Amino acid sequence: MPPGPLGMPIFGNILQLRRSLYWGQAHRVERKMRTEGNILSINILGQHIVAINDFATSAELLGRRSGIYSDRPRLIVANKLMCNNKNPAFLPYGEHWRKVRKAGHEGFNTRAVEAYRPMQEEHAARRVSALLIDPTNIDSHIRRSAASTVLSVIYGWQALDPSMDSVMQVINNWVDKTAREAVPRHLVEIFPWMLHIPTALAPWKKWALQQRHEDRRLFQGFVEGMKDTTESKVSCCATMILANSERFGLNLEDVAWLCGGFFASSIRFFLLAMLLHPESMRRARQEIDTVVGRSRLPTFADEPNLPYISAMVKEVFRWRPVAPLNISNGRNFLVVLPLTRAKQDDWYNGYFIPKGTVVIQNIWGMNHDPAVFAGPDVFCPERYLDRNGHARYPVQDTMGFGHASFGAGRRICCGRDLAVQSLFINVATILWAADILPAKSADGKLVKTHLSLLNFHREPAPFKCVLNIRAENVLQIAGRVIHAQDT
Repeated sequence: MPPGPLGMPIFGNILQLRRSLYWGQAHRVERKMRTEGNILSINILGQHIVAINDFATSAELLGRRSGIYSDRPRLIVANKLMCNNKNPAFLPYGEHWRKVRKAGHEGFNTRAVEAYRPMQEEHAARRVSALLIDPTNIDSHIRRSAASTVLSVIYGWQALDPSMDSVMQVINNWVDKTAREAVPRHLVEIFPWMLHIPTALAPWKKWALQQRHEDRRLFQGFVEGMKDTTESKVSCCATMILANSERFGLNLEDVAWLCGGFFASSIRFFLLAMLLHPESMRRARQEIDTVVGRSRLPTFADEPNLPYISAMVKEVFRWRPVAPLNISNGRNFLVVLPLTRAKQDDWYNGYFIPKGTVVIQNIWGMNHDPAVFAGPDVFCPERYLDRNGHARYPVQDTMGFGHASFGAGRRICCGRDLAVQSLFINVATILWAADILPAKSADGKLVKTHLSLLNFHREPAPFKCVLNIRAENVLQIAGRVIHAQDT
């Protein structure tokens, strides 16, 4: 086995790493992992776990040897009980997973997501309008618009308004509990025989089955609402998958769970970065004003001429990956990803990796490796540009993304192109429309911005900012984009 810290009999390293399941400690865990080398092993109650700490090892094991490292650990509560073995993120490697993956790829490959661009441009206009009209509820607007974009792309819904906040809350609750349960924390994961305890005597089992019923009803309701619209001109993922479900070999429940896993947002990390690094905001704003001007909103047609904005998008994903240890991978419409598991015995660099070993990507450590990224804790889009301001890729084996945040191998997030596309148009639109400034207290003093993180999604702790409209006609121009899509 690869090197690692000595553990205790039976317990292994669980006492040393007891804090590692809390995201507030994740940065400390990854630093410990990084000091152990490019690959290390730990033992948790007899379960071998290998952590990958660099891009080369990730590319070799999860990429070139993906046939070995594409399985999932058994997650009794998160997968079997809560999802009836239907959530694509938790499916074991096999024929059914390949069918689901194929359907997801056809709905979210590079060519497919281009069809969603007009919809995303409209939602970016709606988002910035809402932020400027009601700047006191920035977090609420961001959550609502993120859910709205996803529901539009996946199910063809129209944009959400405040009256649909109950739907948004249900979606956000689903994201929270799915990510939470993706980290094994119930005794049944260690003692599988507990699954046979009568439900009346097992509150955890009763709760999980109740969640399955509620979630299945939620997602099947979304998909069933699409049945009568498959011939419409609305371009969305569910219509494509539903229309081809027989070819994919999927039933309605499969389609519902496949389309139900794409909820999250990185926009708040972008806003936080602008508060902490106003020099990046100024350079990005200058590029937008030069390329786009002040008479229209940015569009995807501007993307080739906005290299700094594209670099900024890469840096947001690198700087604050949503899943630092790839235990949950929710990032701008991405499905929650747990761990991978070795399907057979393997050897790497002289180290034996036995069958059944759980493999973790230390995404935070990879994205903050000082040997790869100079000053890794600093938000610096320039690291993705050459001296002439053109795009460059400082990291190989990342499919051009320049970071590890989308995972690797066959389990790489199939929503990655949609994630990049969505963040790009929102970053460009917000910077075109508004200045992002620190908030002021009642006595007129600037409120200091702190960089702290919360919960399983690695979202920033609440912070205050002010969005100042950059010109009087901003809302009028944004309104024209919204009206054009409505008609």
